[in-house]
Amino acid sequence: MSQAQRQALIEAFRHHRIQLLVATDVAARGLDIEGITHILNYDIPFDALMYFHRIGRTASVGKGGTAITLVAYSELSELERIQALTKTRIEKME
Repeated sequence: MSQAQRQALIEAFRHHRIQLLVATDVAARGLDIEGITHILNYDIPFDALMYFHRIGRTASVGKGGTAITLVAYSELSELERIQALTKTRIEKME
């Protein structure tokens, strides 16, 4: 996608003309859009701070939201490391 195409999609998302946006970590870093209620991570980032940067998009302006992260068995140690570093508990869904 060209930069102009990416920018047009982000603007459409920002103005609620589209309801779902799939973005890489690089693209997501620059997104500051109010009203995001859900974040879906298809993997766990290697950097714990990046994890909270990703899910923090749901908590802008003091609002809450839901973050769902798909975790493979091989990533469980990364999940435990994130919880230890951030002193938080991430709820497991069955």
